This record gives sequence, C-alpha cells and structure tokens, in this order.
Amino acid sequence: MGQFIKQLQNNRESIILKWFDSMVADYPPNTSHFLKTQSDTFANPVGGTMSENLGLLLDQLIQAFPNKKALDPKKITKPLDALIRIRAVQDFTPARAVRFIFTLKSIVRQSSEEYDDQFETLVDQLGLAGFDIYMTCREKLYEIQATEMRKRTYNAVKRAGLIAEVA
Repeated sequence: MGQFIKQLQNNRESIILKWFDSMVADYPPNTSHFLKTQSDTFANPVGGTMSENLGLLLDQLIQAFPNKKALDPKKITKPLDALIRIRAVQDFTPARAVRFIFTLKSIVRQSSEEYDDQFETLVDQLGLAGFDIYMTCREKLYEIQATEMRKRTYNAVKRAGLIAEVA
C-alpha cells in the first residue's frame, strides 16, 4: 500500500473533522456553532448525520484509491444522499450544496506530505454524484410543492362553491 494511502488512514479522524468544519462553515454562525459543539446525536441529528457519513465517504475514497478505479455507486449513494438531502431541503444553491465535497481536496493536500492527483479524480466523481443527488432531491421538492399548491387551490375553489359535484 502506498505512502499516500497510509497518510490518509493515519490522518482519517483529523481529515473528517476538518471536512466537517468546512461543511458547517456554510451555515450561519449560530447554527455552525451548534452543529460543532452539540455532540448528542438526538439533540443534533444533522451534525451526527454529517460526521458519520463524511467518514463513510472518506473510507470509500480510501478503498477505491489503490486500484485507481471508479467509486462504487452502491457504496457511496446512501451516505452521499444523506448529506446532500440535508442541504437540498435548506435551499442551498447547487454549487453551495456540493462545495463541501470539493474542499476535501485541499484538506487532504494540507494533511499529507505525499499527494496523488488521482485522488482528485475520485473526489470529482463524488462531486458529480452529489450534484445528481441534489438535483433529484430538488425535483422531488418541487413536485411536492406543486402537488400541495394544486390541493390548496382545489380546496379553496371548492370552499368558495365554485365546484359543482356531478351526480
């Protein structure tokens, strides 16, 4: 196993912490502070979800790297979906929603004496998958909003007596 992978494994916890910090930096100061300091997963399910799933994604990157192969969609979709779904419902722009993925490149570069550019290719794959997930989540939200608006309009028209029941 290469030196780069050993460094990733040895610095895993530090990398995850820095990656988490970069992710919560997108939130307002009070929210960011809460996400960082509240360690109880019941009181802070968003922070717990972030920490857990960032670790799972980093592990998948570490596993895929030695063979310089593509990431396994079956193994990255669930943790990536959990992270992106949070950001999609919070009205982040697409760029802002997936930006945290790309910050991993500089975090790893700063924490490793050796760096392999192939790692960036894997992170880019993760970012593209994250963008796809974000768009799917946003489409679903718009669909839900449109359905709700149709229901409200129908109910308002019905209450106004403008709909006649057909016998």
